[in-house]
Amino acid sequence: MNTNPELDAFEQLLQRLALALTRQPLRAVEADLKLTRDQGQIAPTIVLRSIGSEPMAVVLVDPAQPTNVLRASVTLEGKMALPSGASMPMGLGTTNLTPNAVQELVQRGDMPAGVTELPAGATYKFALPPLKAPQATVPVSGTGTLQFWFPDGQARRGITLVTPEVPLP
Repeated sequence: MNTNPELDAFEQLLQRLALALTRQPLRAVEADLKLTRDQGQIAPTIVLRSIGSEPMAVVLVDPAQPTNVLRASVTLEGKMALPSGASMPMGLGTTNLTPNAVQELVQRGDMPAGVTELPAGATYKFALPPLKAPQATVPVSGTGTLQFWFPDGQARRGITLVTPEVPLP
C-alpha cells in the first residue's frame, strides 16, 4: 500500500491484472493423482495435463540421454495425531514407474520422446505399479511426483510437479 492514492490505485490494478493472468496461463501443466482400491491393493495413476492456452515445450524422454527419462512416483503416508494437536507423517509405501515402463510408453506411442510441444489439453496417464493397501488406523493419503525437463540445450532445467494430496479410497 502506498500513501499516494494514485500510486495505490495503480498498484492494486497491477495486482488484479497479475491475478487474472494466473487464472489463464499461457504455457502450463498440472498433475493429478488417482488412487483405486482393488483386492487389497492400491493402484495409483498420475495424470499429466497441459492447461495453458499455448503449447509448452518439454522433454519427457530424451533418447540421446539415458538419464533424461521421466520419473513418476507415489508415496502413501499416514498422519498420526500428536497430543499437541499437530500431526506426524508416517511413510506407508512408495512405488515408482520404472525407466523400462517409460520406454514402453514411448515405443507404443503413448508418450513422445525428444523435445515435444505439449498442446493445450494434452493428457498423459502414467499407471504405476500397485501398492499393498496399508492396514493403518490413522488417515492415509497419497501424493504423486513427476519429474521431466525444459529443453534448454545441454543445460536442461528440471521440472518437478507434485500432485495434491489424495485420501485413500
